[in-house]
Amino acid sequence: MIRLSRLSGLVCREVVGLLLVGMTTTMGCAATDAVAAMNATPRNTPTLTQIAVTQTTMTATPTPGVFYRPLLRETTEWSANFGGISFGPPRGTGFVVQLVDCEGPRVKIIDPNTHGPAYIDRDAVEVPSGFCSQIPGQGGPKTVVVAVAGPAVYSHTSVVLGDVSRLMRAAAEPGDTFIVMWLNGADVIPPVHVPVQSVVPHSPSPTVTPCGPYDKPCRVMATATATTLLDQGELDSVPGDARQDVTKAANELETLSLAGAPSTSDVLPALARAQLLLDGVPGPHYLFIAGPLQPPATEELAQLRLSGTFIRFLGPDCPDPVRCAQWDHVWRDWAATANADVAVYDESVDLVEKVQ
Repeated sequence: MIRLSRLSGLVCREVVGLLLVGMTTTMGCAATDAVAAMNATPRNTPTLTQIAVTQTTMTATPTPGVFYRPLLRETTEWSANFGGISFGPPRGTGFVVQLVDCEGPRVKIIDPNTHGPAYIDRDAVEVPSGFCSQIPGQGGPKTVVVAVAGPAVYSHTSVVLGDVSRLMRAAAEPGDTFIVMWLNGADVIPPVHVPVQSVVPHSPSPTVTPCGPYDKPCRVMATATATTLLDQGELDSVPGDARQDVTKAANELETLSLAGAPSTSDVLPALARAQLLLDGVPGPHYLFIAGPLQPPATEELAQLRLSGTFIRFLGPDCPDPVRCAQWDHVWRDWAATANADVAVYDESVDLVEKVQ
């Protein structure tokens, strides 16, 4: 028996005799209420099949663009798409949420327990293909800084350098800057700045804005120019000469000898240099740290100014999981006050998906 009804402003249908969790039940009208009921019963972690069934109860046909997904890990809900404050208890693995939109590094959701909006980290939930292809508010040329520890103190040095090489080949766009350094702040390879090439109407040749990697005023101007050209649809693809520079840098990373890599495990020099490189430069800022998770001393950490930066730790070695969890909390507490965004990725992460 199927009948239409209205509950809390939602049009849905009631299905009597729905098979759920191996038993016959009567499903309520609102899909969010059904998901909330599943979330409220810890021993009955909802499966994707149950989610799909729940989704079909909203209307006679599933609503296009409405997605329910379980969390992949325990996560905190936030008040904003970047920074903000955390609220409510953490939601555990398997907790089902409704996806609304991608905004910056987070996904906007509807929490079925509170019936209100919140934000969670993008890597805390599996989203449908193409759902996060557009990231509102994060346009313009990007600056990517990578700080890598040597193999004496880090297990994945070679893997990360290869991943950064692939990132540069796949994600380099006009106006972008890539800087790869050791933890002591020394360059692994010379920095790469992709020049802006714009097509001026009725001009026989493009206008190119070259910048040195340390010429911050030039980079600021070039980034602003590129952002304007992107908005106007007048930005060409990466120029041939610049593409060769990107390819050369990527090749250097892939063939780099690690014999002379520094053995320091102190991340502070790299953080201090990243702060100088990113300060005042428009566009998205990414700081990837491939090394120990241990933060600097409290007073040193408090002095860092990396507002607006996506900081990602790549596969940190954690022989003591309890200590690493404590360090993770220190970083997240600092990020909440510094308007930064911190997350820890395992070594299998695809950097191209996280940057593009």
